[in-house]
Amino acid sequence: MTFLQSIILGIVQGITEFLPISSTGHLVLIPYLLNWRIPEDQLFPFDVLVQMGTFAALLYYYREDVWIILKAVLKGIISRKPFAELEARIGWLTLLASVPAGFFGIAFRKAIKTTFVNPALTAVFLFITAALLVAAEAFSKRNREIEALNWKDALWIGCFQALSLLPGISRSGSTITGGMTRNLNRKTAGQFSFLMALPALGGAGFVGIVEMLALPDTKSFLPVMATGFLVAGVVGFFAISWLMKYITNHSLLPFAGYCLLLGAGSLLLLSLNPQSALNATVSNDANNKAIYQVDFQPDLEWLLPVMNNCQQELPELEFIYQPAASISAAGSSQDVYFSYGLPEGNPQFVYQIGEDHLELVIHPSNTLQQVPLPAVDALFAGRISNWQNLAESCAECFSNPDSAPNLSIVIWTLPEDSLPGSQFRSGYLNSPVSSLSKIAPNSRLLRQMIASDVNALGFLPAGWVDGSVKTLAISADNWSPPAFPIVAVTSAQPDQNLSRWLACVQKSTPR
Repeated sequence: MTFLQSIILGIVQGITEFLPISSTGHLVLIPYLLNWRIPEDQLFPFDVLVQMGTFAALLYYYREDVWIILKAVLKGIISRKPFAELEARIGWLTLLASVPAGFFGIAFRKAIKTTFVNPALTAVFLFITAALLVAAEAFSKRNREIEALNWKDALWIGCFQALSLLPGISRSGSTITGGMTRNLNRKTAGQFSFLMALPALGGAGFVGIVEMLALPDTKSFLPVMATGFLVAGVVGFFAISWLMKYITNHSLLPFAGYCLLLGAGSLLLLSLNPQSALNATVSNDANNKAIYQVDFQPDLEWLLPVMNNCQQELPELEFIYQPAASISAAGSSQDVYFSYGLPEGNPQFVYQIGEDHLELVIHPSNTLQQVPLPAVDALFAGRISNWQNLAESCAECFSNPDSAPNLSIVIWTLPEDSLPGSQFRSGYLNSPVSSLSKIAPNSRLLRQMIASDVNALGFLPAGWVDGSVKTLAISADNWSPPAFPIVAVTSAQPDQNLSRWLACVQKSTPR
């Protein structure tokens, strides 16, 4: 993705997130219509950041209202009269209205994700947005103010927000329609629509950022995406200001007309281009292209190239990959979950894909070459804490013992509740790890810490070892590093296609 593409898409997101014309629809259609070849691994984090940009704009625009609502909610909780004040009721109703979208987003996450790669379907959904806006103008009496809002209204509007999980169906358009079909006036419907967007956008953005940070090489294109974030935020603020003034005295029908024209024009352009994404998706449908959701422990991120290579060998299949800390965190939408060792819950369908072991690692410029197993225990327990002390007790451990500095050794470990962390403690150590050691939350960060500090020492699953760190030989009689399995857990008996892909991953994974 280029800076120009990021700026253009940031402007589009900022305008369309709040106008009732579908931001996701535009973000899906524009790259296809302009023939932009944006890498798939950049699309997800970019979408997350520009969405957070518009969230920041919305929060700033309603900062005074949000502060008043939060104070009223807190006051109601303390006084045990949570619904006594109007502002407190609005706060609770805003949260209630977010429930339907949250439920359907989690329950149907896999199915919803597949619609984001189908620009033709997105164009069709724009027609639904147009129909909703027409219905709002045709059937609403528009005679209720925000003081009359109740829990039935909130749930009803929340169900309309759930529709906007699909690209092409506008969130603001559907929720304003939901409010107007409950006879709220346009201004009240718009105000509540934007207030209920705060938990929806904030929650989705938080989850997206957590997932984004676990993706490989995000930092390499972060400046480009940050540009989109800033542009979306600035443009979004002015878009909210304009729309709230507009809808007070103007109809929503012009937006309905725009959605109709954009949907029809997109379908026409896609049908005229034989290389377009429309034909690609039609071809995929004709061939019954199977799509699978694959989740994996963050410590198994190094296995992604193997998975991708196997996907390339089976081009008739499509896979969606994302990290998940545990099989329970992954939810019920995944087809396969990869983990070190057997995950919790005693799953029925478990297949060993390969195995891994731990390596003791240091900075490549460190002259340490090997460590006796007892010295490993002493190092991690803190009994040896200085490089010179280690050289004095084991001169043969260094290629040049005289070069060992009089500096402290920085010990890095993985969490004890992770399988690599527990395996290291049980297989290498007889003593507890020193309280002065540093704990990295995952293997990627631990490798970065070792690679950036010449005095650092730690351990990694062998799959994570690359040229940025150096492995150490461990000398011991009748001892070998303990291995632990890499397993794939499937939600059901794998079909023929999934079995072929799993067999390829198994064949390509170290054993």
